[in-house]
Order: sequence, then C-alpha cells, then structure tokens
Amino acid sequence: YKSTGGDPFTGGTSVANVFGPINTGGVVSVSYDISGCNTAACTLGFRYRTDSNSNAAWDGVGIVQFSIKSFNNSGYGLLNGTSMASPHVAGIATMIRARNPDFTYADVVTALEDYGTLAGGISGSTKTGRVVNAANSLKHIPKTTGLSLSVL
Repeated sequence: YKSTGGDPFTGGTSVANVFGPINTGGVVSVSYDISGCNTAACTLGFRYRTDSNSNAAWDGVGIVQFSIKSFNNSGYGLLNGTSMASPHVAGIATMIRARNPDFTYADVVTALEDYGTLAGGISGSTKTGRVVNAANSLKHIPKTTGLSLSVL
C-alpha cells in the first residue's frame, strides 16, 4: 500500500511476501494490518509473483474475497450529530406518512416531537428534550379512513 497515493508498487509499503509454495489446493485466509494506510489518498495493490519452484499442476492464484474491516482498534464507535440523526428521523417521518398519507408535514413534525422518548441528558440542547421513537409515534397515528378500492 502507499499512504500518499499513487502506484503502491513504487515506494509503497509491502505488507508481506505472503507465501512460499502452497500445495494445499484450497483457499487460504490471511489478514494484515494496514493501519498505515489510514489516509484519504491511500492506494492498495496486489501483485502475484512466482519463481522456478512453482507447481505446473496449480490452477493459478486469485483473490476470492477482499475486505477492510476497520481502520481503528476500537471496533464500533458512537457517532453523533445531526448528520447521524437526520437519516433516522427521515425514516420515521416516512413511516408516519405511510401509515397516514393524509398527514401534512406539520402533522408529521408534531408526531415526531410529541411522541418521542424523554431524554434528560439532552433537555437543554433540543427543542423538546426528547429523542425520536418510531414505535411510539406510529402508535398514536390514526389510520387513514374513508378509502375505497375500485377494480377496473
């Protein structure tokens, strides 16, 4: 890999000379620490090399699956802020409108605000001191009435 971008084979960091001869005929799982590649510009590359000891009976080599699990050692983390809350609130608003399409945007906002769950820790930083609660909001939404179905 090359943390500064560009061709990882020119001046990049070699993670490993992965294997000597492998005669297992199967899939081998490997894992490497590429935390030095934790930059927006980082590039990764894969190179297959062989030598005169290669076994002509092999079908070849390849990458069956590739994944990057995490760039930090803490695993899952807590993210906060409006960019994290907005998709959740938008999804709940969509469920409210699906339950009662006659609701106006003001009705949806009222349902979100009035039927959220009180959270003491945010009382000074939000309008209502509540966090959205999908189940509670939907529970208080009247179903649409007066619908009819016409079959043509």
